[in-house]
Amino acid sequence: MFAFNEDHIMIPDLPNEIHAEYDILMNYLMTTNDSTKWKLKKIYNFIDFYNINFTSKIASCKKGCSFCCTLDEISVSKYEADFIKKNVKDLSKAYRMNMATDKKGCSFLVENCCAIYESRPYVCRTYHALGEPSNCIGGKLQAFYGTAPSYSSNILRNLVAYISRLSNNEYKDIRQWFPKS
Repeated sequence: MFAFNEDHIMIPDLPNEIHAEYDILMNYLMTTNDSTKWKLKKIYNFIDFYNINFTSKIASCKKGCSFCCTLDEISVSKYEADFIKKNVKDLSKAYRMNMATDKKGCSFLVENCCAIYESRPYVCRTYHALGEPSNCIGGKLQAFYGTAPSYSSNILRNLVAYISRLSNNEYKDIRQWFPKS
């Protein structure tokens, strides 16, 4: 375990089952000839498993908590933007919903919820607050886990590096890939 001194947040070690699933995922990624779409689906499935079995036990984020969706930059790879375009059945509906309800934030933020939740990018799957949710909007000290700058794991860093390589490091803010207007 290691601690975040300012808040005294203890981050437990990753469970062995996460390491085992990660090894299976990496073996698949390094040996498959599957399309990049399937590779990303496998990565997203693994992150969902990781979140259920680890992150959900330490993070304070819940449905409707959308502070991170209003950050100045939400970096999304070209690979993931293409994935969203191919997998969200009615992309224009998600845009229309957002234009009617939200003036600020991600192009897909609708009434503090993600209109493309099942296809949301890696950064959205791995950015988690560890302290009180009110600290996010209150300007107070907040520790984050995942792709956030505070804490992460080698597993999460390796997966974002893999996605970066697939995208030739081509990243933009999600609002540039999917402008509101």
